[in-house]
Amino acid sequence: MIDNKYIKKISALLLANLPLNIVVALVYLALAKIGLSFSLSKSGITIFWPAGGFALALLLLAGPKYLPGVFLGAFGAGILVGGSLVFSVFTALGNALETFCGYWLLTHYRYMDRSLDGTQDLLRLLFYGAFISSLASAIIGPATFLALNIVDISLLPSIILRWWMADAIGIAFVTPLVLIWRQLPQRIFSTERHWEMIALFGLTFLSAQIVFFGWFSDQPYQQVSVSWLFPFIIWAGLRAGRHKVTILQIMIFTLALWSAGNEKGYFAEDLARNGMVNFWMFGMLLAIGGMLLAIISAARARAEWALGRSEQKHRAIIDASLAPVALVDNQHNISLLNPAFVKTYGYTLDDIPTLNDWWINACPDVVYRQWAVIAWQQHIINGQSTKMILEPMELRIQCKNEQIKIAHVSAVPLGESFEGAVAVQLIDISDRISAKQKLMLAAEVFKHSSDGILITDARHHFIAVNDAFTAITGYSEAEVIGKNPNLLSSGVHNERFYDLMWESIRTDGRWQGEVWNRRKNGELFPEWLSAFTVNDKQGNVVNYIGIFSDITERKASEESVKHQAQHDFLTNLPNRIMFNDRLQRQIALAKRNAEMFALFYIDLDNFKPVNDECGHHVGDILLQAVAIRLTNLIRETDTVSRRGGDEFIILTPNIESVDNIKIMAEKLLVAIEAPFHIEDRTHGVTLSIGIAIYPFHGEEDDVLMKNADAAMYQAKKGGRNTYRFYEPTHQDSSMKMPASS
Repeated sequence: MIDNKYIKKISALLLANLPLNIVVALVYLALAKIGLSFSLSKSGITIFWPAGGFALALLLLAGPKYLPGVFLGAFGAGILVGGSLVFSVFTALGNALETFCGYWLLTHYRYMDRSLDGTQDLLRLLFYGAFISSLASAIIGPATFLALNIVDISLLPSIILRWWMADAIGIAFVTPLVLIWRQLPQRIFSTERHWEMIALFGLTFLSAQIVFFGWFSDQPYQQVSVSWLFPFIIWAGLRAGRHKVTILQIMIFTLALWSAGNEKGYFAEDLARNGMVNFWMFGMLLAIGGMLLAIISAARARAEWALGRSEQKHRAIIDASLAPVALVDNQHNISLLNPAFVKTYGYTLDDIPTLNDWWINACPDVVYRQWAVIAWQQHIINGQSTKMILEPMELRIQCKNEQIKIAHVSAVPLGESFEGAVAVQLIDISDRISAKQKLMLAAEVFKHSSDGILITDARHHFIAVNDAFTAITGYSEAEVIGKNPNLLSSGVHNERFYDLMWESIRTDGRWQGEVWNRRKNGELFPEWLSAFTVNDKQGNVVNYIGIFSDITERKASEESVKHQAQHDFLTNLPNRIMFNDRLQRQIALAKRNAEMFALFYIDLDNFKPVNDECGHHVGDILLQAVAIRLTNLIRETDTVSRRGGDEFIILTPNIESVDNIKIMAEKLLVAIEAPFHIEDRTHGVTLSIGIAIYPFHGEEDDVLMKNADAAMYQAKKGGRNTYRFYEPTHQDSSMKMPASS
């Protein structure tokens, strides 16, 4: 038996919420009326059910206490369409159950943040709130039709599908609208984007009228696609914010509903032929696409704001730090010196705006500065490759007042968000350094250095080598102790080289340069060697120390990088950089010598079908084959370059007459017209060539390139497999080409 107190409590709650539930019912009924007004005029099919989206949003915000109002509103909608009492009760039950299912799934099963700040929240709303929960109403409503013998059972699947589609799209549009607009934006239109938003909404409205109602055209529906609207949706998603995106989406969808409901516009024939599927897909893409972009854009803006706040906090922490700190960006500019740095070393940003200025001031001794720069660069490279805190290095620094201090320097790469910036900490250890610490540090550096290190006595006999020495040369410490370093001699350098090296060491106490040595296995290798002396208090040489790194890979890499920087990776032809350099040089030479030269701007005809049908690898092979044929035709003084894609350009200097150019163009056409045999298939391509002649078609590189490109497009229009000289307009009569001889 039900407790009377429990019944009274529920009754009191219902009575307390009755006024608001009546308001909810009236709003639901009004939205239902709007949805019914957009039904297809002939079939009576409801395309859009906004009342369901309103109901779900209401429960998500206020809880199930307004579920009676949803039921009453749905019941009234059933009566509104002329349904019987039984029909109205059961359809209202289905709509109420749909709303409650969506509410329960999004609050108890898969929690959704009502603010819709994340893409995951929107996707959960669509999946659980629209797609899953709508099944309740879509099954109960049509089942009521069937039970009351209103429809034949053969029509049941079609009615269920259409019912579900109308409810789902109503939730997809209206629920996000209510959830987002429950909190009004601080400013509807920001000052800096005022005109942009006016243009966005105005152009979107105009485009929608063209698409759905055929403005400015006698046959709009055969000419204009709904794809016209998606650039505006993307624009809104990236720039307008979530509030304005919802308004834009509703505006577009309302116009689409209006035209579809009256069986006019873009979807008129499609609805008659294919039903609601294409229209429904358009609506869902409209509802999802713009909002997803807006949410992602808003999240990115919040992240950038948080990053800015974080940078401010980091700067405040750095300024408050008692340790001297400098920030160096990836362009070697010093962007920050904290107060401790200025106090310790005296330098301000005006004194050392760049890293180069720092080295010149802090390390005035040239030889020492060279060592310091190399050591620093190696530290930065290691840190960027490992993305870890760098091991500290000890640096002798001359302060602004010329006082010498010893600093412990450590650097921390700040990560990708700081675009390669490095935080450098320079702790002054001058007052607390000791000989024991120096010795221990030297031992650690010696042991763990990636550079080879050797130490000899004053008579040039090995007394110690490190592991890197063994790894680079192949000699173990036991094999070299007591021997002379000349066992590494490669024979590449003459006696004069070594005399000058030792003279520098004796005079300056150090030497630095590139040396070729020989490994234990007989292999020659280049190394970068820094050699210096260790003296006692009386100035007598006690030891010689050599530090070297194997630069074999670096030298090979430098050559490879140089080649790659100037050549196209696919065809190995000169790339834009090299070609532009040669063109500029040729212009200077032609001006000086009063010579002509020609630019052949070439585009492959029928290359795209080969690429599409046979794959990019066949297209790449074809481009390589074309490059070979072009190269074989030109003179040694000519330059053929690949501009990108299927475009090439040829520079032919020292042209004597226009006839020579024509002959060259004919040869190019004939050579490329011959079939290409690739992977047991024959492929045919031709050339469209545009020709510009210096100085008649321009005296600047960009003018010549533009005019040659324009001529090439004229060749395309002229039927392809041909060439055209640049033909200036009547305004450019100064660019007339000389007549053929």
